[in-house]
Amino acid sequence: MKLTQYKIDQANALARALYTILKTASTEVYYGKTLEDILLDKGLNIAKTSNLYRVCNFLTSRLQHVRRLPSNQILEVIVKDIYFYTAQMLVYKITNPEKHPEMKWFIQTSYRLTNEEYNEFINIAKSRIGILSIANELQATYLNRNNLLNKGIPIFDTTGIIENYLVDPYSMKHPGYSVIRNSIVTGINVFMPSIGKDIGKVNFIYRKEGKIYANMHRDNDISIVGHVLVPRYLFSNGRSNNLFSSFTCIYAFDCVKITN
Repeated sequence: MKLTQYKIDQANALARALYTILKTASTEVYYGKTLEDILLDKGLNIAKTSNLYRVCNFLTSRLQHVRRLPSNQILEVIVKDIYFYTAQMLVYKITNPEKHPEMKWFIQTSYRLTNEEYNEFINIAKSRIGILSIANELQATYLNRNNLLNKGIPIFDTTGIIENYLVDPYSMKHPGYSVIRNSIVTGINVFMPSIGKDIGKVNFIYRKEGKIYANMHRDNDISIVGHVLVPRYLFSNGRSNNLFSSFTCIYAFDCVKITN
């Protein structure tokens, strides 16, 4: 039996959502987090119109309205997987139905699939996840090769916030330290005023020989030789004497050419 196009589209949508969950949950900030932690995290700012939100909202709503449960034990397993266990584990169980029949039952019931339809449905989803993973690896390989010349870009920060952060970046002394850590993990946009658009993301900041540098993932071949990165901060209620207590985020870097 061949799936209808509607159900094929649902399988692909599920795959894209699971891949996004897996990729997000593999980062330092979200490792070990539940599905709900990721969906409600303000830092990710997941739009309610996004595929990830719609698919996950569909599954959680189906859990609340599902009928004819085989047993309360199965319901308990599914509830724990969705609300209490890690997002990585949830993705693993959905894509390995032969080892986790409770999750197989839930997905099959949620999407109203026969046994034959379910097998084709989950195979489409797993194949799609594999394709997305390969595409991501190819992109990462290109970016890593393209970024070899873009490491060690100087940072010019008159506030001293980044310099103080690098003294002990894992310290809990200031709330601002965690703000910078989380921003770096997700990637901080780099804006080039001379062309009026973003050219990549900063994903690592370090000190070398008394100076501060950034590593940057590029998505184009625009030359940045002779440029420095200037951080842009948001401050709550204006700046105070203690900058770490008043700044709320580092939302971008300006890539500015050094002039004589």
